[in-house]
Order: sequence, then C-alpha cells, then structure tokens
Amino acid sequence: MTSKAPDARWMRVALAQADKAIGQTAENPPVGCVILSASGHLVGVGHTAAGGRPHAETQALQMAGDAAKGGVAYVSLEPCAHHGKTPPCAQALIRSGVKVVHIAISDPDTRVAGRGKTQLEDAGIYVTTGCCATEAAHQMAGFLRRVTADMPFVTLKMATSKDGFIAADAEAQTWLTGEVSRRYVHDLRSRHDVILTGMGTIRADNPRLDIRLPGWQGPQPALALLSTKGILPDNLACLAAERPVFVFHDKAMTPDRLPQHVTAVPTPLRNGQLSMRAVLSDLAIRGYGRVMVEAGAQIADSALSARVVDELHWLCAPHHLTHGVLAWQSQDSVDFSAPADYIMQERYDLAPDSLSIWRPNAPATKA
Repeated sequence: MTSKAPDARWMRVALAQADKAIGQTAENPPVGCVILSASGHLVGVGHTAAGGRPHAETQALQMAGDAAKGGVAYVSLEPCAHHGKTPPCAQALIRSGVKVVHIAISDPDTRVAGRGKTQLEDAGIYVTTGCCATEAAHQMAGFLRRVTADMPFVTLKMATSKDGFIAADAEAQTWLTGEVSRRYVHDLRSRHDVILTGMGTIRADNPRLDIRLPGWQGPQPALALLSTKGILPDNLACLAAERPVFVFHDKAMTPDRLPQHVTAVPTPLRNGQLSMRAVLSDLAIRGYGRVMVEAGAQIADSALSARVVDELHWLCAPHHLTHGVLAWQSQDSVDFSAPADYIMQERYDLAPDSLSIWRPNAPATKA
C-alpha cells in the first residue's frame, strides 16, 4: 500500500459522517464509514441512513464500488456480524476485498461483541481498534448506554435570564432568548430520539416541541409526557406532529381522555413524583437512546437529583428578570450558577445570548 494520511484523520472523517445520523437512526447506532482505495484515495463515504438502514458500511461500499478492492476501511463502530433485517456488514467488507479495517470502538451488543472483528480477521483482513475511541464513544453515547445499562443519554436544555429565571410567572410563557438560540434548540431536537416534558410546561406554553428547521424532512422525535394522573388538556399543539407519544402516569391511576395514538405507561412514584429513572429506562427498553428534556424547574431538578443528566445545554439571555421561577430550585438569583458537580466544557456566542454546555465531573450513574 502506498502512503496515506494518518489514520486519525480518516477516522474523524468517518465520525463526521456519523454525526449526520445522530438522532435519526431509530434503535440502531449512528455509524460512519470511509473507504480508501489501494492507492490511498478517498472512494467512499457513508453513514447510517434515516430509520437505521442501510448501514454505513453498505452506503460507503456502494459508493466505492470496485475501487474498494485492496483498500482500507475506517468504521466508527465494529461492523455487525449477524443477520438481522440486513446482511452483516462484516461480510460486506470481506466481499469488497478491503485489506485493512480500522475500528474506533467495539460493539457491546451481544449479537456482535467482537464477532465482527473476528470474522474480518478470519478472512485475512488486518484489523485495528481504538482509533479516535474517545470521540466515537461520546458520539455514540446514546446507543452505548442503552445497550449496556438500559438507560439513554440525557440532555437537559434550559433557557434562562441572566439571573437564572426561566419565567416571570409559573403559569405563563416568557420569551427569553433570541432567534439564533431558538434555531439552535430545533437543531438540538433533531439530534435526539425523544423530547421529554411535563404538564407544567404544557399548560403554560402549549409548545409544539417539534423540529421546524428550514427544509427539514427527517422524522420528528417521539414525545414523552409526564402526567401523574394520566390526563392531558384538549387541543395540545405537541400532538399535531406524526410521531410516537407516551404518557407516563402513576400506576395507581387510570388514564382518562387520552387520544387513541397515545400510549399510556404506568410508572412508579419516587418522593411523590414519577420516577425519572423508571421513565428513562422504559424509553431505553423501547429502543430510544437519546432523550432531550425540555421542561420546567421541577422536572429539571428531578433529573439532576437522579443524576441522569449527561449534558446540560444552558442558553442564557443577557437581561435580568429579577423575579419568577428559577431554572433549578437548588440555586438562588443572587449567585446563580450551574448545578453542583457540573463543569462547563464548551461556550458559544449566540448573540444576543450565550450557550454553555456542562457535563458532570463524573459520568452520570447507571440504573
């Protein structure tokens, strides 16, 4: 083989492909794949298609065609080795004639779990693992947590005033952030499988909680509503989009007046509230790997107290409200800051607002 760019460079191209698929692949992981020819030229790229199929390797190999023979493949997740709704990708790579396969991380799914790598090696292909593993694991956190712990990756989105208020009145909507921030929220929704909210937000705002990006043609995220009594107000805007809807309610209650397309899910209580862990575990078991929480202070505190929030996306407007509802009730407006045990990892200017992304100083605990 002739000289080529460093492996990390091409694996990051595969990761960039996978990034396009986050939130769009149903129960399948968002995988990216790159194919180089024997002479080191880029001949194929692909990512998991919307709905989870075709897989990334299939897409990239189709683009590469005969040019894959003798070449190198970079895959962000170990190729599948089992016959499901599609043939195994490990066999597709073998048939293509590639000589080297670089894998970022192994697949913990028991149907794969090293079998893909073994099949490739048994066919005489040189295989490595671990290239850009940290980036790949973060990118695929929803899939990995769902498969290994029956829990999804959880993003908590909060928009506040400079002094930490989410609303001036608990019963009324308060617009805080600007157009750029709102566009960012829609993009963030597109990268999640489920939007989770509660009745307080529904009653105050009657939000649509859908993706309204220019030209958007992908699926809408499923909707998880926390309603202890299993009762929904009439004419909810969030029920207009075509998507799965789940209402989590106290298992001692009998849901009333739920639309036919809404699934009622009996859920245990914890400290008088619906158990956040039980809700999230149920969503994971249903195949959802990434959950975005867009709710009020009570649900935000519940998620933070349960230590299930993997990322906090905090949009902060430049003005003060001086009164109202604080984003998380453990803080006060005098010295408002992120929840305890969270560290800011990234910060961006979304003029006139600011965006900061916070992660726990230790990984969110498993169920």
